[in-house]
Amino acid sequence: MRRRGKRGSRNIITQLLVAMPLLTFLLAFVCAKMIVSEILREESIMPCVYTIVGFTSFLACLYCAIRMPQKKALWGIATAGVYAAMLLLGNLLFFGVGYGQILPIILTVLGAGFVASMLGAMKRRKYA
Repeated sequence: MRRRGKRGSRNIITQLLVAMPLLTFLLAFVCAKMIVSEILREESIMPCVYTIVGFTSFLACLYCAIRMPQKKALWGIATAGVYAAMLLLGNLLFFGVGYGQILPIILTVLGAGFVASMLGAMKRRKYA
């Protein structure tokens, strides 16, 4: 039986650092396709952004909290912080846009990450 230690943690962190941007790009592509084909209106761009970052943060933090061997809630919340920092840096480096309307997005990321971390860190009850 193999124990999960530092090597398992590094593997999980690497998976998350690759999966978070890919999931964000995939969901953004789906929303862009829906807007171009006029399924969604252009006024729904910001709700789409909130949905994309919230969903990505929730899934990544839940995965991290479930897979980490110790301090599950702390790792999940740290994952949300790293995702928020990645969004901020990507926004600043690639688009040159400042931090205008970033507070609702950061609150969405941290809120979804906190909920997912608490759900992932809960003890599993074994029935019978």
